[in-house]
Amino acid sequence: EKATNTGYMAETTTDDPNFRRHYSLALGDFNGSSLTLGQPVHFDVFNDTSYDICGVFNNGKNSDAFKTTYTSTVTNTEMMETNLTSSWGIGASLSGDASYLGVKVSASLDTHYGQNFSKVSNSSYTNTVSINVAAQKEDEIYALVTNYDLWEYPVMDSGKVKGHVLVTVPSPPIGEWFDTETWTAYSFIPDHVVGNILSYNTYSGSLSNNPYLAEKIKGSLSNGFELGTGNFTWSLTTQDFTSNKVDTTKSFNLNVSADVQVGGEFGGFGASVKAGVSGDYSNSNLTSHTSSVTNQLNLTVSLGSIDQTIGEDQYIVYPYSYWADNGALVIDYAVDPTLSSGGGTNTWWQDKYGYAPDPALALPYRYWPREGFAVQDQNKLYQTKEIFSDPSKAAPGDTIKTTVRIHNYSLIPTNGTVSVSFYIGDPDSGGTLIKSISGDSVFSTSSQIPSRGSALVSFKWIAPSVINHRFTYNGDYTRVWADIDPQNTLAEIHKNNNMGWSILEIPGVTTGSSRPLNAQLYPNYPNPFNPSTTIRYYIPKMEKVRVIVYDILGRKIAELVNGNQNAGSHTVDFKASNFASGVYLYSLETEGYFKTRKMILLK
Repeated sequence: EKATNTGYMAETTTDDPNFRRHYSLALGDFNGSSLTLGQPVHFDVFNDTSYDICGVFNNGKNSDAFKTTYTSTVTNTEMMETNLTSSWGIGASLSGDASYLGVKVSASLDTHYGQNFSKVSNSSYTNTVSINVAAQKEDEIYALVTNYDLWEYPVMDSGKVKGHVLVTVPSPPIGEWFDTETWTAYSFIPDHVVGNILSYNTYSGSLSNNPYLAEKIKGSLSNGFELGTGNFTWSLTTQDFTSNKVDTTKSFNLNVSADVQVGGEFGGFGASVKAGVSGDYSNSNLTSHTSSVTNQLNLTVSLGSIDQTIGEDQYIVYPYSYWADNGALVIDYAVDPTLSSGGGTNTWWQDKYGYAPDPALALPYRYWPREGFAVQDQNKLYQTKEIFSDPSKAAPGDTIKTTVRIHNYSLIPTNGTVSVSFYIGDPDSGGTLIKSISGDSVFSTSSQIPSRGSALVSFKWIAPSVINHRFTYNGDYTRVWADIDPQNTLAEIHKNNNMGWSILEIPGVTTGSSRPLNAQLYPNYPNPFNPSTTIRYYIPKMEKVRVIVYDILGRKIAELVNGNQNAGSHTVDFKASNFASGVYLYSLETEGYFKTRKMILLK
């Protein structure tokens, strides 16, 4: 036997001798996405005057002209599907050209067990995309949310551990559409800011320089559209895959490590998971999911006219599509503002963005009120995804590495390095200055930030006693604020994008070596729904469970669950074809727990 559990003892972390530790991964777009649709529109404010170039905000004249549409053209025919599988992964000490007892372990396991458990029943789940959707004012993502159990086994020889094998077992995925500016998309870190085309990159003359691009499908920097008074459309169909010799199926390999730098690379797609494992699977064959395009794919990009009463504000858009390095199908854009040649008069872009640099945090909610969106709290305007800390749940005395990404939303580079300071809490409301292990409180980029470029700044510090995180589902969080140019020495285009905050956790992946202490009732999906929806909940131990649906007056109309259930995550469907449209309530009741949520039936 090349792999065995002989002599392998369960972790004695509880009083239950049969306890096996699970590692629950909250997976969002970074590792479950099927589809991402972008939208290159521009909005900015100068001297308290709003410039809505594309006319898409606040019921603008072109509110339906700029959009990317995913259209289902054939009834009951899905155009995208994602298949999640259980999978083997071989630890680094056993993989590669090295052999163990004369046999390559990875080859032996794949041959004996079947790659990705393909010969094991009920080892995979398929989720399909068939709902029409259009990205207009924000990017839109179709993502799978699922939990993975990670089971690690030692490879033994004469009682000695020679390495490890990891098995990933996914739970049934839940698919959902969401836009990138909602809380649902908190784990998605975009590489641009919707509403600022200067945040879109041109990748130094080649779209292949996009670090998240695994294989380009269609589009080039020699085929763009200059937006002015005309309208343009661009599409992606299944035939484009064939004509460009691109496979309609893409698999993504999940990397798992005990000490991986999660979030170390900014962007919408993370490819690593930090978990409590013994082996290093950073180059493993853990196939997390496979995305496939069917014959009915129809993605259309619509680019409308822009408001040229503002001035010479034309810009060129280069739509392109690609398979991302996580198996997602992406519609993205490279964008260039139109600039005058030497000796000519300035265009609007040069007048507004060509006289000073603009070191900034990406603040997607900064102009929400002007764009017509309501905010519950003014602090929302300064929330950013550009700050992350590792570890995500620091205990007092832990060493934390905090990183910030600073952008330059300008046509000219910064004059030199850019400094930044950090605080626990809002520095304008009594926040505490953070000092590094070496005692520094002001940190700088390693060099100037180029035009429309970005730079990372990192430092290590000790978590003070005021940080005392509880579980994500049962506590509150510390906000880490960043303040660019704290000495206020730089001449900038904007000052109101210098300060922002992020929750002290790792955007992109949330891992935990502990289970929830209490039962949990999660939002149903879809919501609104017609005619059925899925209710998901968690119970920490075997106990009696009741899931009940009520009408808005509190009258019980359905009892979906009533009986004992094992510990873990569960789902139940509510079929409402015989009920009228309206608001309904659903509840989870266990011993010591009761929670009610709202859902909407919309026929």
